[in-house]
Amino acid sequence: MGRGSRKTYQVLLHSKLDLHPINMLFINIQYPISNKSDSIIEMILDGGTPEMKSDVATVSEYLKEVPEERTDALIHIRKLCQEYLTDFEESMQYGMPSYSRHGTVEVAFASQKNNISLYILRTDVLNQYRDQFAASAIGKGCIRYRNPNKIDFTMVEEMLAKTNDSTGEVC
Repeated sequence: MGRGSRKTYQVLLHSKLDLHPINMLFINIQYPISNKSDSIIEMILDGGTPEMKSDVATVSEYLKEVPEERTDALIHIRKLCQEYLTDFEESMQYGMPSYSRHGTVEVAFASQKNNISLYILRTDVLNQYRDQFAASAIGKGCIRYRNPNKIDFTMVEEMLAKTNDSTGEVC
């Protein structure tokens, strides 16, 4: 890219802001950006992890573009979602694999810059497991796994099964 040329990227801000996928904040950033712009963005993020929003059409395409060290864990999460979320529709919503029932996203997952995020959006389900995670690893509806090898898939199965049975509030 030549000096002075600019390209606009849509950046997803959510990690530190802990926003529900429906309310995620997107900003447009033009590269190259000045040091002043970079400082403003860092201030907005307050240490968050900006991610480029995926624009692929299918979950299979999404899984082909994730980092290799996360592929197995994400494929396993997808298989569990398909197994336990029997009345849900799989789709790409908000740039990530999502599982909806009656038009409402209740579960999603994503490969972020520094972690794998699992969104369990039924508050009654996630609250049953909240105390099993460090405060920095869990938000309103998001669990962040920094190491794919440390994902407790038995717990993920339990949360998905309970989500399938839940009629509680979606955050």
